Amino acid sequence: MADRDGTALVLELLLPAGNDPARALGLMLQESFARVGCALALSATAGTALNARVADGDFDAYVGFWNLGTGFDPRALFHSSYSAVGAQGRNYGGLADDEVDGFLDVIQRELDPELQQAAWWGLHRRLYRDLQPYLFLFQPMQRCVWDRGLGGVRTYRADPGYALREWFR
Repeated sequence: MADRDGTALVLELLLPAGNDPARALGLMLQESFARVGCALALSATAGTALNARVADGDFDAYVGFWNLGTGFDPRALFHSSYSAVGAQGRNYGGLADDEVDGFLDVIQRELDPELQQAAWWGLHRRLYRDLQPYLFLFQPMQRCVWDRGLGGVRTYRADPGYALREWFR
């Protein structure tokens, strides 16, 4: 794949150095890109340097991992107020969408759990169906073990799969 001047299209994929699952994903993507005539250069980058490049917007694509836990606020990941390079959030893709901002405002401020849940579902639909600001891939399976003397233990689908604040003796 090349532009009209014949310059080959080469994209760089930043990967966390030493992360085998990220490297395996990068190799799979590299093979897929090659089938459509696009080169994908894999750049294994150490943590601090990787974080600095991503925060500065100095990337074509990067592999990142989120550990959001239960009850997290997605505002810093998706709100337009965090979309500029150098903003304090984690909206590294620069997503800016009024509808997403509206859902995030409701999630952050609404006290009614049903209205808040409806906003979460709206956010998910908008991100997944219409925008796709990220390529959401997978959540690895995890095992959870706890002392039988603990009460209030429940498991959740969202990582890390538990909420310590609910446990008691």
